[in-house]
Amino acid sequence: MLERIRRERGSGSDFLDLKTGRGGIIEAEFLVQALQLRENIWEQNLERAIDRLRQHGYMNDFEVTRFKNAYALLRRCELVLRRYDNRSISMLPSDPEEQRRFAVRLGYGELDTFRRDYIDAREAIHALYERHVQNKSL
Repeated sequence: MLERIRRERGSGSDFLDLKTGRGGIIEAEFLVQALQLRENIWEQNLERAIDRLRQHGYMNDFEVTRFKNAYALLRRCELVLRRYDNRSISMLPSDPEEQRRFAVRLGYGELDTFRRDYIDAREAIHALYERHVQNKSL
């Protein structure tokens, strides 16, 4: 299902696409929903769902903290993009100067610091997805 979403809605620019790209928002939400389905946990709120998965031993404290931080950064990015463009958008700017301005709006002093955090967040989500979903049959 996730691969279908990527094919149909993806932009083709994985790094810039914070929604459908690898380690993006949809992959994060798919991870939580898949784990809930597999473990018979039903919670609509993503943060509470993650906490319940931890309580039941399906994710450890490190994974939960890493997931929450990564997901929060991606959601902050999405919020800033939407406020700036005043429309639904899930693509980071492709122009380096626009990326720098975007990073500043997020509170970063340097574009490289933002890029590092953004890449780390995407990699954290994807690693959790691979560990808990992709490499296991539901």
